[in-house]
Parts: sequence; C-alpha cells; structure tokens
Amino acid sequence: MTTNSAILTAVASHRQAGNLNEAERLCRAILAGDALHAGAHYQLGCVLKDQRRFAEALTSFHQAASIEPGLAEAYFEAATIYHGAARARVDPLARRRDSDAAEAAYRAAIAARPDYVEAYNNLGAVYRSAGKLAEAIQCYQRVLALRPDFVETRSNLGIAYRMQGRLAEALACYDDTLRLSPDYAQAHLNRALAWLSMGRFAEGWAEYEWRWKCADFQPPPHTLPIWDGGPLVDRTLLIHAEQGFGDTLQFVRYVPLVAARGGRVVCEVQLPLASLLKQSGIPGVVAQGEALPPCDVRIPLLSLPRIFGTTCETIPRDVPYLTADPGRVDQWRQALGDEDAFRVAIAWQGRPSYRDDRCRSFHLTEFEPLSTLPGVRLVSVQKDQGAQQIAQVAGRWPLVDVSPRLHDFHDTAAAIRNVDLVITCDSAVAHLAGALGVPTWVALPFAADWRWLSDRDDSPWYPSVRLFRQATMDDWSEVFHRMAQELAALVASSREQPKSSARRPA
Repeated sequence: MTTNSAILTAVASHRQAGNLNEAERLCRAILAGDALHAGAHYQLGCVLKDQRRFAEALTSFHQAASIEPGLAEAYFEAATIYHGAARARVDPLARRRDSDAAEAAYRAAIAARPDYVEAYNNLGAVYRSAGKLAEAIQCYQRVLALRPDFVETRSNLGIAYRMQGRLAEALACYDDTLRLSPDYAQAHLNRALAWLSMGRFAEGWAEYEWRWKCADFQPPPHTLPIWDGGPLVDRTLLIHAEQGFGDTLQFVRYVPLVAARGGRVVCEVQLPLASLLKQSGIPGVVAQGEALPPCDVRIPLLSLPRIFGTTCETIPRDVPYLTADPGRVDQWRQALGDEDAFRVAIAWQGRPSYRDDRCRSFHLTEFEPLSTLPGVRLVSVQKDQGAQQIAQVAGRWPLVDVSPRLHDFHDTAAAIRNVDLVITCDSAVAHLAGALGVPTWVALPFAADWRWLSDRDDSPWYPSVRLFRQATMDDWSEVFHRMAQELAALVASSREQPKSSARRPA
C-alpha cells in the first residue's frame, strides 16, 4: 500500500515535471482520507501557487500552519504571495495591507525557524519597500551573520545603504558581492546605479549594460546585432526605447547625434510620445507596434551615453530639444486664459509599478502650502494614477484640472508651454518640462534616482531644472514649505516684469 509520504514524493516529482493537475489530484486524495495532514495542505498550496491560484494557495498554507505551527515553510510561502501582491498593487492602502501581511508571515516563519535565512532576506525586502531601512539592514546583517556567502543579501544590503544615501558603503557591498559571485547581474546593475549617482559615468555606463541580465528587464523583441558605435554608412540602425516614458524623453536627445554620423536611423518609441517626437524633428520616429523598415543593427536607447562616452561635462545640453506644435500651444493658451495669475503646472505621481515609486511619489495634498500663495494658480497635468486625489481637495483650495484633455505627451507639452513653472515629482513630466526648457522644480526623495546625481540642486541634463531634495527621509512637508517660500519670492519678482500674451513661445 502506498504511504502518504510516498505520495507526497510523487507530488514533488510531478511539480518538477510540470504535471500540476496530477500533483493537485494526489494532494486532494491524501486530504480526502486525512483532512488534517499538514504536509498535504502545504504541498497543495505549492501546487496552487504554481498554477497562480494565489487565493486558494493562501488558504492551503494557512491551513497547514494552523495544523502544524512549526511548519516554517508554510508561513514563508504565504509571505511570498502577500509580498508579490504588494509589489503589484497600485492602491497605496491595498499595498500597505499586503505588505503588513507579508511582514507578519515572514516573522512567523522566522519564529518557527530562527535560522531561516531566506525569510530574513525577504523580510528585509519588505521592510525596504516600506521605507523601514534600519529594520531592513538588521535583517540583512542577520542573514550575513548566519551565511556570509549569501550574495543576494549582500547586494540587498547595498541597496538599503544606497537608499540611506550611504553610497560608499553600498559600493563596498556590491564589490564584496561580486568577489563572491562575479556574474551576479543584479549586483553589477546596483553598482552601475551607484557609480552613475556619483557622476562616475565612465564606469557606470559600461556596468549598466548588465541590466539585460536582470529579472526586472525584459529583453527587447529585436534579434538584430548590437551596434558597437562604428560607421553606419549604407546601414540602418534601429534605436529602440526601453523602460519608462521619462527614460525615452531624457535620452532621445542622442538620436540626432547618431543620425549626424551617417547612415539611416529608425527610432522606435512608445506610442504616447511619437507625435511630440516627430514634431520635434527627432529622426526616424516609429511608434511601438507599427511596422519597422528593414534594419541592420540595433541599440537600446539608454546604451547611447556609453557609445558617446558621455561624462558630466559632455552631456548633450542643446536644450530645448523638444518642441510642441505652435497651433496646439496657442489652443492651450486660449484654454487657460490670459489672467494675470502665476501658473504652476503640477504632477505628483509616477508609474506605480516602478520599483522605488513609494519613495519618489507623494500625495497631492503636499501642494497645499503653495496653493494658498496670493497670485498663484495650480494647474494639474497629472494623468492616470494619482488623478483621483483631486476629488479629495475639491473645495479646500483652487486647482485647475486639465488632465482629461491630455491625450498624449504632445498635449501635455503644449499645455506646459503656457505656464510659468512646473513642479513635479521625479516622473516623466520632469523630463518633458526639462527637455522643453520650461522652468521646472523637481521634488526628490532623500536618496534620489541616479540621473539626478547627488548633493546638488541643479541638473547637468536640464539647465532649466532645479532640484529640491528631502533633508530627512520621507519628509515631504519640509520640501514643500521650502518651495512655498521660494515660490512666493519668485511670484513677487515676476510681478515686476510685464506679462507677455504668449508666456512661452513654441
């Protein structure tokens, strides 16, 4: 007679072979005869998780843990589901709920097995995502005390140090990780971002090529050979956008420089950017999803700084390099009116799926100190996620919402050409305004993204941009009160200058 232990061994074999239906059948057969078999509940949870039936898997893991409280793996697997759900959440409250559930489950796994290094490592990631960096560092240090060669944790410790602004210590972690595991791609990428943050571009651009071996980066659907920067005579180069809208807006400045080298250029970009980039004269613009002409070689857009050997001193600064259609600009001038108020376009939310969005985005209510300044009119250009917050301030302070009329980035560009200032989080709006040469203030977290460098309030990428960094981690209030003081002085100064009918000619 086949024992339950033998059946569970068969379940593991079926899971490994991908025979998930049979694995599920065997688990349920055990439970039909013994409803309190913790191992069968646990294995069924694993099978359901493999099938992406996460709610059912959670039920099985919780059932296994209730029967056998010392079954650390059941808590761990449940925690991974909660943690994955938290990372995928858009709504902050739902994200917090799942994050708290993941934290509790990982802590239960550790209570059941005090040397559970994988649980400590993942708990550190939960803390890091929640901004609890001191707790994350404690978790990572505990892992390394138990297993000094755990390379993932050593790299994660570096990330936590970077988020605290401790770049030298972060780099030491990445270097140690790569001594232990020279091909660990995530540590290479983390080191690249640290070097770029420090302005060490020569090292950073080369190391940044490791991004394509990291899980967060999907390989592009193009199989052409990679361009090495050599002559392009009689060849067509495909330059393809990668990552977010802001990345494309920042680095599309290189496309005309490539075209000037000879050959033909095709520039594949996200559809919402295509109209604006074509209007701006960017060569060879094709929207993603459209048919591409025959090409000979390709290059990802963010690899171009490496090809050009860009340093802080040689960043292409021909700004503005984007321009909106004059007709659209005039339409927005008429739509916004000719009143004498000092117009400030605002945005507060980046793409929620971005790994550090919790740090860079903030709530609309942070703008309240600016909204009460005499003579200031706030104009929302926030699209999609975050726009629902406008209803929460309705009636409390004035805000003009033009977002329903913004159908693509060309519309947004035309609108902000008619304002006096843009104030935004680190999002695509910051790069759009900077590329247009519009005066822009960017509110940055304590440890900002690499492209804003560190310890400076200007940007070598955008002459019209001014940076307002958090003085203390997670404290946006101080940033906006500082902005309010600066804006009051700017408005007072502007009143001494005559207003033109077209604030910012296209």
